[in-house]
Amino acid sequence: MIATTLEAWRPSFTKEQGSQLPIISIPQAVYPAYRAKMLNGIPKRENNEPPVIQLMDRVVGESLTVIGDELDLNRVHTYDISNVSENGKGKQASDVVNIAYSLRYNGQDGQVAKIARESIFERDAAVFVSLYEGDAGNTVMGTMRTVLGNDDDLADPDKSPLELFRYFAHNAGEWPHQTQGKRPAEVGRFGMNELVSALADYKDTRGYGQLLQRAVFRSLWTAAYAYANDNNCWVGYIASPAVNEFLRSGGLYGIPISGLEQNTSDAFQVTRTAFPRYWHPNNPKRQPIIYEAPTTLGPISCQLPDGSEIAL
Repeated sequence: MIATTLEAWRPSFTKEQGSQLPIISIPQAVYPAYRAKMLNGIPKRENNEPPVIQLMDRVVGESLTVIGDELDLNRVHTYDISNVSENGKGKQASDVVNIAYSLRYNGQDGQVAKIARESIFERDAAVFVSLYEGDAGNTVMGTMRTVLGNDDDLADPDKSPLELFRYFAHNAGEWPHQTQGKRPAEVGRFGMNELVSALADYKDTRGYGQLLQRAVFRSLWTAAYAYANDNNCWVGYIASPAVNEFLRSGGLYGIPISGLEQNTSDAFQVTRTAFPRYWHPNNPKRQPIIYEAPTTLGPISCQLPDGSEIAL
């Protein structure tokens, strides 16, 4: 069941610390401070909190129950859950993605946009989760999905399982997968538990939180890309400039694909309306584009609060 683990990316330290990854102490103020920041800008309701905040409270609360006040990075492992029925992680993985997208990209009404669902296990697709495995259970730290397509998807892009084809049209020749003689595949639906984001945002835990963000991302990406590569696929992904900046900080240096235009279909218009803070057709500096995935991740290093560095 294990696709890859953080152990496969065991870091080298700049000073003698043995072979263990750090243990992160979680101050009580970490999540309340982050929660207040996320609430800023969401209209207040008279009787209850916005739905996305309620969902975030539940997921983060469940995670803190499993983790406690110390997060041991050695307990984080990545699994392919696509063929594991009744494991309970499909629901939590979809919640993590829906929270991440709703907080950052949909309208500012505090609603939950259902971009992911529990029944995400499609034919020719794989879902990966990074789990924190505690003594009292486990909890999702991050998730990512790979979907495989076919060349005949281009005959009717609106019905393609790949958002690459549903959202963009290539007007300058063939797509890269066609010139390379491979199947197309897309890696997406990347989401991180907001507890991880809170640790990366909080001053006293920032270095450790950023290490956790990047280690989880690299572990998920390695598994997601390997699944596509094992099926002889060319891999693409969609990223906004802000998302691409994070991906590059994790060692993913994608190649922008030229000659693309956004589709004008009604289906895509619904998506753009649902996520107005993600799609910016009139602002090229903020507009998402498609990238061709490199075959390997580049090396990175993370600076920790004690002055040491960890290389991944």
